[in-house]
Parts: sequence; C-alpha cells; structure tokens
Amino acid sequence: MSVKRIYLTRRNPAISAQDFPREWRRHAALAASFSNVNRRYTRVAQCSKAEGLPVGPHNDYAGVALLWMESLEVALEVNTDPQIIERLRPDEVRVFGMEVTHCAMFTEEHVLQDGPATGFVVIEFLARAPGSSKEEFAKQWQAHADAVLGNASVKALVRRYAQNLVVQQPPPGYEFDGVSEMWFESMEDAVALLDDASYVQGVQGARAAFCDGGRTVLMPTKVTHAWSA
Repeated sequence: MSVKRIYLTRRNPAISAQDFPREWRRHAALAASFSNVNRRYTRVAQCSKAEGLPVGPHNDYAGVALLWMESLEVALEVNTDPQIIERLRPDEVRVFGMEVTHCAMFTEEHVLQDGPATGFVVIEFLARAPGSSKEEFAKQWQAHADAVLGNASVKALVRRYAQNLVVQQPPPGYEFDGVSEMWFESMEDAVALLDDASYVQGVQGARAAFCDGGRTVLMPTKVTHAWSA
C-alpha cells in the first residue's frame, strides 16, 4: 500500500488547452527545483484529459496529478511547507487558476492488478451513495474489484488497476471517497472498454449499490509528464 496525493484540476482560462500540458510541466520543473519539495515525492504522473472522445467526459476539468509519497505524515507536510506557500502556490494559480490545496485529496493506494504504468489512464472519482458510511463504501468497493477484474474486456485491455481510498477530509467541492485508475496501452483501448456493454452494464452498473453515480467524475487521460525517484 502506498500513500498518494491526487488532485483533480481545472485549467487557468488564460492558458489554452493546447498549451496546458507544457505549462503544467514547467510548474513541475519549478517544484522539482526545491529539494524540500522534491524529496517528498517518490513518483509523479501528470495526466491531461483527452478531449473529443465518443465516450465523454462531460466536465470542465483539465487533468489529474498522481503523486506518490512515502507516508501520510510526509504528504500532509506539503500544506504547511513555507517554500510551497511562498513560491509554488502563486505558480499553481498561474497554471490552474487556484491553489492545489483546494482540489487535492490524500489517499491510500491499493494495487489490485499490478502491471506497467503505461501512457493512458482512465481515472474515476467516486462518491459514496447517500446514507452509506465511509467504512461501508470502502468494503463494498474493495469487493467490487472482483467484478472489475473478472470482466472479459477488462482482462483483455487493462494493464494495471488500482483503487485509491480517500483518507483525509477532502476540500469543499471535492467530496469524493475513492479514486480508481485503469491503465491502458492506448486511448483506443480505453475507449473500447468504456463503450463495451458488458463493462458499462455489468461493472459500472453494479457500482450503483454503493456509489452516487451523479457525482462520479470520469477522466480519460494521457500521461503528459512522469517522474520517478
């Protein structure tokens, strides 16, 4: 199990969609230039939303950052580090139109199908069903992995599958309980799965028992920057 900081971000309207990945990489380079920031992360993946797909998504988010860290204690330090506050947060506003602390969640990663971190990831942000507790959500979601990994199309197309359970209170507007990742060899494979009837009805449909489908955020993405310690 790993600890991850995950943020679901929009794009500053002053930056075009075409230029957003480049400016995000520049932000990552700035962060990496500070040793007390860089040392907290063991791995980073910046995932920019794929546009113009026949399967959505229907939201105004621009990307997802996956940030692996050594421990939750180390992860929480990023919200109080003076160098981050003084130097990085203004650049976050420049790139994302807001400070990352307002769109970031701390999670525990559970890899249920290990495999390569390829260049394409379908990331879903999930909220528990009304009346359900966080503990009930976690238990049912973990059990649901059997349906995911038992699906024939998932077996054929997905290279890596992980569930990230949110472990700290998320910021307002980001009240999610879990973040799923499915890694693919190509965006065509990702679209094929999201358009597959057996997956949509048998796997996604089964989540209605414990997820509020109206609050699910779907993010088919391409990895536009990655780094590993």
